[in-house]
Amino acid sequence: MSYKFYGWETANIKPVDDVYKDIKDPRDLYDRLCNIWCEYSCAPRLRGEWSRSNITLGQCSVTAFLAQDIFGGEVYGVRRPGGNYHCYNVVGDVVFDLTSEQFGDERLSYSNNPRQSREEHFSKEEKRFRYIFLKEQLLAHLEGSVSQVDEHRLERTERLLGAAGVERLKNSHIALFGLGGVGGYVCEALVRSGIGQIDLIDHDLVTPSNINRQIIATEKTIGRRKTDLMCERIHDIAPAVRVNTFFKFVLPENISDFRMSDYDYVIDAIDTVSAKLAIIEAAKREGVNIISSMGTGNKLHPELLRISDIYKTRVCPLARVMRRELKKRGVDSLKVLYSEEEPINPSDEVIGSVSFVPPAAGLMLAAEVVRDLTGCM
Repeated sequence: MSYKFYGWETANIKPVDDVYKDIKDPRDLYDRLCNIWCEYSCAPRLRGEWSRSNITLGQCSVTAFLAQDIFGGEVYGVRRPGGNYHCYNVVGDVVFDLTSEQFGDERLSYSNNPRQSREEHFSKEEKRFRYIFLKEQLLAHLEGSVSQVDEHRLERTERLLGAAGVERLKNSHIALFGLGGVGGYVCEALVRSGIGQIDLIDHDLVTPSNINRQIIATEKTIGRRKTDLMCERIHDIAPAVRVNTFFKFVLPENISDFRMSDYDYVIDAIDTVSAKLAIIEAAKREGVNIISSMGTGNKLHPELLRISDIYKTRVCPLARVMRRELKKRGVDSLKVLYSEEEPINPSDEVIGSVSFVPPAAGLMLAAEVVRDLTGCM
């Protein structure tokens, strides 16, 4: 593999702490962090620019000090315009910068730079919390790769899906757009089924009106990001799952931030028509499996939920709009979940919801994804 970080050719050093003995060298650490770096571990001032295509942006200091924990040595900093320091590692004669790829073709000078102190860097509480977060995610990843917990956690699942099915889910990478009443339960079911990696995309905070139907909404979580809450919940359930969070409002203009070809399955559980169309078109262009949720608001009967092709749907107002728009765009098929129930109070400006229809939709979506990925019908 051709690595993108500075110093990878000579990065042959071994961990100095037995806690990290399963990490072979800095190249191996880079591979593992590529599945862990996320918007939450990014410096707050750069989160708006962070994306999967620029994965190391805003990650330098927390990564360098974590690498110091693992390999020893010192952390140094290249002074950047504006006065901030870009951190990198020096262990004996070995110099490496795991987050250098964010600079593209710009060549940084890795000599005659000042040593960086973690006491000074971590005097900023947000940076200390990001370092702790990154470290915990790495440890959870390492524990998951060597522990036997997963075998017991999924032994009942394996009786239905088989060992090959469980392994397939473990090796699958999912993109989930939307963590509301539907998406939250999609995520819950997929994680409990054994999905190995999931990207969570949402731009909402929990509000009191979410409590009646959303799995992460409680009195204690009001005002917090749904992406952060779901990430925490996932790691409470299955610490080894690799989670990437994107606190982002999806638009046609930024859908290219998501490399659809990375995913084994894309799940659209959002409400905005323009965003749904952008997600669907992007997935279809790459030939990636996708399923889209239609409307579950103003409904009381989960038994009337159906999975079908968009062009075979009926009754659902959102499906009607999507059929028209997808036809204009030349999309000739799309697997969707929809309801055959006539909407209650369809003219009301505020859409009604209950605790049992959106969650049922989410569980049905997750079931369809699991069956598609494993071939267990």
